[in-house]
Amino acid sequence: MLSLDNLQRLFVARTPQMADIGLEVTSADKGRAAMRLPDRPDWLGDPGRALLHPGPLIVLADSCCGLAVGTALSERQPIATLDLRMDYLRRAGPGEDLHCETHCYRMTPNVAFVRGAVWQADPGQPVASVQAAFMLATPARRQAAPASQATAADAVAWTPPAADAPVLQGVVIPYADYLGIRLAQDGSTPVYRLPTSPS
Repeated sequence: MLSLDNLQRLFVARTPQMADIGLEVTSADKGRAAMRLPDRPDWLGDPGRALLHPGPLIVLADSCCGLAVGTALSERQPIATLDLRMDYLRRAGPGEDLHCETHCYRMTPNVAFVRGAVWQADPGQPVASVQAAFMLATPARRQAAPASQATAADAVAWTPPAADAPVLQGVVIPYADYLGIRLAQDGSTPVYRLPTSPS
C-alpha cells in the first residue's frame, strides 16, 4: 500500500482540480479511503442562509470513492465514475472542514461499488451519504478504439456565448464565482457559460 504522502503526490497533485481545491488524503487501506476538503469561503452556495453549495461535497465524495476503488485494485488501471448518488442528511455550513470516508464493498470484473459518508465536525452526524459505481478498464477496453468517422454534424464548430454578466443579477454565489460560471444569455431560457480551465 502506498504511503499517504505518495497517494497525495500521485493521486491528488496530478489531478489539477483536486490540487486546486486542496483535497488531502487522510487515510487509505485496501478498499478504503478518507479525504479532507479544507474550509473555504468559495464553497458557499447560499450566503444568505450560510449553506455550502453541494458541488464541493460531490467533488470530495467522488474523489474519495475513486481512491477507495484504486486501493481495492490488484493492478493499476483507468476507472471512471458510472453513477454517483448523494443523499443530503443535514445542512453543511461554513467554518468547518469537510471529511469523507468511503469503502469499496464489491468488485465485479467490470464495475466497482462504493459507499461512504461526508461530515464536518462529527462522523456520527454525516451531512450526506454517498453510493457510487465505477467502470473498470477491462482488458478488452484497454485496447485503443478505432477512430470514428467524422460526421457533418461534428464538423460544425460551436462557439460558446461570450457574455460576462454575473451568474444571477444582484445575487452573490461564491461557489459559482469560484468555477467562473456566468450568465451568457438572459431571457425566457437562460444559458450559462462555464469557461474551460486547466483545473
